[in-house]
Amino acid sequence: MIDPDNELVRQARLGSQDAWTQLYERYRRPLASMVYSILRDYWESEDLVQDTFVKAFCNLSTFNGDSAFSTWLIRIALNTAQNRYQYLHTRGHYADLPERDERACESNIEDTYISDETVGIVEDLFNDFDPERAEILRLRFIQEHGYEEIASTLNMPLGTVKTHLHRSKKVLCERLQVLGLHC
Repeated sequence: MIDPDNELVRQARLGSQDAWTQLYERYRRPLASMVYSILRDYWESEDLVQDTFVKAFCNLSTFNGDSAFSTWLIRIALNTAQNRYQYLHTRGHYADLPERDERACESNIEDTYISDETVGIVEDLFNDFDPERAEILRLRFIQEHGYEEIASTLNMPLGTVKTHLHRSKKVLCERLQVLGLHC
């Protein structure tokens, strides 16, 4: 499979600011949504996305193309978000926050990340799963990644990804049906 970002990555490596800007514009929102789902803090998420792109830019020469650029970028964002979550959690940042249903800067988040009510409902349902399964569901159903790409991104055996998806999808469908939505 040919990565649609290959040419932009090649140009960015040669110093093209326009190519890097195109990559940034392509992935900023999906990364912000993914990071927000982990940190549940709008401003922390925005900062972390910037950090992700700085790390990616500084390490662009190490990207070897064994996986898609998006997979590599998502892995950087996930690692950075998980580290940031642990840092904030150990310092009590999440102690006073309600359980994942109240959002800071709600109107900005809705304008930026939620395209319709159903996506919001599904995202909320994803948060009921353990973090690993929630991330697999997001990568598959929100970001539309294939099984192999999810396995590569999460550094997980393909069979494990398929099993988690199968079991989680069954539970997700049951929950959607309870809410009167079709799976």
